[in-house]
Amino acid sequence: MKQTVIIRISDLLTPQDIEVNLDVPTKSEALDHLASRASAALGIDKAGILSKLHAREALGSTGVGSGVALPHSADVAINAAISCGETDTPVRPYVALARLARPVEFDALDTMPVDIVFLMLTPKGNTAEALRILAAAARILRSPRFCAALRKASTGSEAYAALVDEELFSGPSGDGTRRVA
Repeated sequence: MKQTVIIRISDLLTPQDIEVNLDVPTKSEALDHLASRASAALGIDKAGILSKLHAREALGSTGVGSGVALPHSADVAINAAISCGETDTPVRPYVALARLARPVEFDALDTMPVDIVFLMLTPKGNTAEALRILAAAARILRSPRFCAALRKASTGSEAYAALVDEELFSGPSGDGTRRVA
């Protein structure tokens, strides 16, 4: 029997990976800022990350509606950076969450501006994990309760606590049934 792997976004993020009140005037500057953070964290070229994010946006906006965007990319250059070059170290995706100080146009599906941005960078060839992470992020960010808490949070720690609470509340299925860890 195949075992289902449950992805919890709180296992991929720390409070330091969550930025609240990010003051950027445009989608492009939001992506640029997040690419800078990823570059610093991963020790890889910002221009390469930004190029991949813009290429993905050119395929269609990652603004999914309700003020939320999920920019993402798979890039082979991430492999060595995330695994620290050690062959026996599991390659980890890079994720970050930002709540913008004011919504920006993002060409979202519902035409609404975006104020919550979840960035995901994964190594090339790990499509199944990337899809599971995107699904988990979409499930959490579809929750009006979580989005309201994130929009009220004044620190990354408050936002992270809201994330953990939402994951406990909604469980992996997102059905609203509180789970006990």
